[in-house]
Amino acid sequence: VLELGLIGGADIKDTGWRILKQTIKNNLAKTVNWRGVNGKTSFQSLELKSVVTEAVRRNPLCANATELEVERVIRRWFLLAGDLEGGRKRRKLITEDMQDNTSVKTCNGHYNTSLESVSRQ
Repeated sequence: VLELGLIGGADIKDTGWRILKQTIKNNLAKTVNWRGVNGKTSFQSLELKSVVTEAVRRNPLCANATELEVERVIRRWFLLAGDLEGGRKRRKLITEDMQDNTSVKTCNGHYNTSLESVSRQ
C-alpha cells in the first residue's frame, strides 16, 4: 500500500487508474470485473480491492475519497480494460478489414456492405 500510494495522480480517477495499471496487466484485467459475472473473477471480493482503495487515499489529494468514489473508478477501469494497450484500435482495424472484404462498389461509386446486394451483382 505504501509503495502504490506513492504513484500519485491529479484526482481520484487518475490516481486509481495509475495504481490499477501498475498492479494489473491488461490480459488479466480482461478476465476480471466488479461482480464476477460472465465467468470472470470478482474484484470486489479480492483483498486487492482494499489495497487499491487505501493506496488511492495515500495521495493527499484523495485522502477523503469514499469507498463509493474509488469503487466507481475501479469499475470503470475494468469496463474499459479491453480498450487499453491498443485494444480499441485493434478492434477497429479488424472491423474495417471485415467491411473491406464484404463491401461491393456499386455503379454510383458507393459501397454496399449487405450480403444480399453481393449476391445480386
